[in-house]
Amino acid sequence: MRGRRPSMEDRFTIGSRVYATPGGYGYGYGGGYGYGGEGGGEDYDDDDGGGGGGGSDVTGGRAGGDDDDDDDDDEDRNSTHRIYGIFDGHGGEAAVDFVSRTLPRRLRALLAAAPPGQPDGAELRALLAREILATDAALLRHLSAIGGDESGSTCVLAVVSGDSLTVASVGDSRAVVSDGAGRAVQLTTEHKPYLPAERRRIQRAGGFIRLSGVWRVQGELAMSRALGDARLKRLGVITARADVATADLGPARQRPPGPRFLLLASDGLWDAVGSQEAADLARGRADRPLMGARRLATEAFRRGGGDNVAVLVVRVGGGGR
Repeated sequence: MRGRRPSMEDRFTIGSRVYATPGGYGYGYGGGYGYGGEGGGEDYDDDDGGGGGGGSDVTGGRAGGDDDDDDDDDEDRNSTHRIYGIFDGHGGEAAVDFVSRTLPRRLRALLAAAPPGQPDGAELRALLAREILATDAALLRHLSAIGGDESGSTCVLAVVSGDSLTVASVGDSRAVVSDGAGRAVQLTTEHKPYLPAERRRIQRAGGFIRLSGVWRVQGELAMSRALGDARLKRLGVITARADVATADLGPARQRPPGPRFLLLASDGLWDAVGSQEAADLARGRADRPLMGARRLATEAFRRGGGDNVAVLVVRVGGGGR
C-alpha cells in the first residue's frame, strides 16, 4: 500500500516541464537544487534567426517541443496558433510527464484541424478549459493503472493567435505579459488554499486547510487546484477546473515602441520575484529571450528560493529597444 506523500512534497521531488510550439518565439530555462543546480538540460533554437521554440530544464526533465515527428511538424504548419506552457510537478514525476506530453499534443491536433483563425474568443477559452479537464481525467486513469501514483502537476498555458493571447491556469504557476512600455500585467491568479473562494469550495466539499509552513489542503497540498493528486480528487477537495482569460495585444501600429513579451513561470520564480520586477529583468535581455529566462531563474536561485524554477520567455509582438 502506498502511504501519504510528505506534507512538504516540494522538498523531496522536483520536476518541471517547459513547452513551446516548434517554430514559435519561445525559450525556456528551468532548474532545481535537487538536480544539480544550473547544470545539464538542453537548449535549442532555429538557425534562421526566427527564434524557434526552445526549452531547457535542468531538473532532468525534457525541454518543450520534444515530439518532433513529421505529424507534429505538419500540425504546426497548418495552425495559426502558437502554444506555450509550464507544467510544475509535485509528489513525483508521473503526472507532470503525462500532462506535458499529452495536453500540448491534444491542443496542437485540435487547433491544426480547425479552420484558419478558429477557434477564437469564447470558443478557444472553452476549448482550453475542456481539454485540461479531459487530460486530467486521462491522467487519473493513468495514475491508477501504474499502481495508484499520487503525484500532481500545475498547468499554465498560453495560446497566441494574431493579436490575441489566451491563457489558462490550474495551480500556482503564473502568466505575465509585459507591454511595449515595460508595464507588467498579471494574467492569472494562483490557486492558493487561503483565498476566500477556494477555502469556501474546499470546506463545502468537507475538506479543510491547515497552516504547515504555508496553507495546505488537508494539511498536504500547497495549492487548491491541480491535475492529478488522485486521492484528494476522490475527496472532492481539489479540482482541475482552469481559469481562462483572453488579452488583446492590439494592432502593431497602436503598440508602444518597445519589446513585448510573455512570461510563464512556476512558483519557484514568483515566490522570489514579483511580476513587475520579473518583467524588468527579462526586458533587459529582450533581444535574447533564452538569456532573459536564464537571468530570471538564476535570480530566483540567488535569493534562496527552495523550489525548482521553470521560466518561459516568449516574444509576442514587434517593437525594438
